[in-house]
Amino acid sequence: MPAPRRPRLEEIPALALVLTRSFYDDPLFVYLFPDPVHRRDDLPAYFAWLLTDGADAGSSVTVLTQDLSSVIVWAPRRALGTGISPPFRSPDVDIRSRLVGEQDAPGYAGPPGLFFPYVAVMPGLQGEGRGTALMETLVANADRLRAPVRTGTTVPRSVAFLERFGFEVTREIERTAAGPHRWQLTRPSS
Repeated sequence: MPAPRRPRLEEIPALALVLTRSFYDDPLFVYLFPDPVHRRDDLPAYFAWLLTDGADAGSSVTVLTQDLSSVIVWAPRRALGTGISPPFRSPDVDIRSRLVGEQDAPGYAGPPGLFFPYVAVMPGLQGEGRGTALMETLVANADRLRAPVRTGTTVPRSVAFLERFGFEVTREIERTAAGPHRWQLTRPSS
């Protein structure tokens, strides 16, 4: 299996597709983009926007891939999503996103560290160790930096996956009008 690497700018559409296919039915994105047609159209633009920052070698956002079938994104806390987002077809996505952010904020407070929002493997290739390889790279980088890592998920099986890498559930948020049921997790610094 090739070592994870930073993507080239021309690879961003393929990686945005991996993230779109992996997260299309994720409860958070169903909440943010409730109309399936708008979600199909908006998610690739959202992920391309996020990944483009990670393709810049001078960026604080790290995006790694193996062969364009899997991808992981991480950055110093509060470094992601700071630019102007692309226009979305989904009405009220900015309002829903802000509501989720306000509800999530207390769980992500604390000392500086890394934030890791996404690891994705093309659905037909899951279970082959690709996500594990990317997670091992994230963990090695966090250990080298002696940095805690924070993340969140809406998927129960992802909690178990993350716990294999030393993440601990620090907060569970019940489903409300401001978002789906989700877990916040932290991997303490080494």
